[in-house]
Amino acid sequence: MKFCMHCGKEVKEQVKFCPFCGGDQKEVSATTSGEESVATSRITIDQESINQLADKGKNYFAYINKNIRNPILGASNQNGYFGVVTYLLLNVLIALSISHALGKNFSSTFSLELFLPLLLLFLVGQFVNVVAVYLLSNKIFKVRLNLVDTFERIYAPISLAIYGAIIMLALSFISTYGFSMLFVLFLVLIFFLISVSFVANLWRTENLSPNKNRFYWTIGALILAGTAHLIVNLLLSDMIGASIAHLFEEIIDSIFSSMFY
Repeated sequence: MKFCMHCGKEVKEQVKFCPFCGGDQKEVSATTSGEESVATSRITIDQESINQLADKGKNYFAYINKNIRNPILGASNQNGYFGVVTYLLLNVLIALSISHALGKNFSSTFSLELFLPLLLLFLVGQFVNVVAVYLLSNKIFKVRLNLVDTFERIYAPISLAIYGAIIMLALSFISTYGFSMLFVLFLVLIFFLISVSFVANLWRTENLSPNKNRFYWTIGALILAGTAHLIVNLLLSDMIGASIAHLFEEIIDSIFSSMFY
């Protein structure tokens, strides 16, 4: 016995439409309906995630442009993790540019094995700067500052370096001598900005401990940071040296192949 899904009257088993109300007797599977609902909700969630990511990207570049127009040393952190993002993005772009430039100009393949050690070296080296500013500010001079705020203090004023690193990456695809010199110029400029911001933040840190002499403690922090940089370079030199040695082997093989074959 079968009843109409719309009017409730008894109908034959095989009918597709009710002879009384004309309603469609096709049954909708609850499972199918549930799956469609889940799929729709997933699409909605994914679209919301994409929109949120796009908004954050726009906000980040608005933050970059604002700091380029008006860079401020020692400003309070009102931008969350944007300083950390700048630190990560800047180092990825620099390492990618250098490894690609070497691979493009001197080797037949992109040197991924050089990219990873370079990225590690830049990340650890610049993290040393962040830790030095954090320790001097928070532990010595008793300024309330966390690591995220320290990233903001160092990297917000040098937001221009992000565009410089993007230009470097573009230049790494061009093999002419003039563009290679321009590449090196941008590389030097970026590291100059990073160094200036690091040292300036050390010297401009507010001293809330009257019994701690600013001059001597700041010099001590610079010496400590320099020593830490030396140790990092020594620890990572084998890894990077092996990658560069392998790259030069490819260069030499390429040169000899072009000369004798």
